[in-house]
Amino acid sequence: MELFIEIIGWIGMVMIVAAFVWKRKLPPMTLAVMNFVGATLLGVSLIFKEAWAGVALEAVWMVVAANDFRIACRRGSPKA
Repeated sequence: MELFIEIIGWIGMVMIVAAFVWKRKLPPMTLAVMNFVGATLLGVSLIFKEAWAGVALEAVWMVVAANDFRIACRRGSPKA
């Protein structure tokens, strides 16, 4: 179980970093989903590690990503 939680955290981190690196090449909706899912996965791994400051940061990141997703849905996400 520990290894699974560690892998989930790494996948989440990679998704967040990839969204940042590709922010000019991907549609806003895709970036929002990558940030939201990445923050969720990383947040879950941090809960199991009881790293509460990190959990709080990822919760804020999820709210920001959800808002970005809402905005992208309203505007219609143009293709990159």
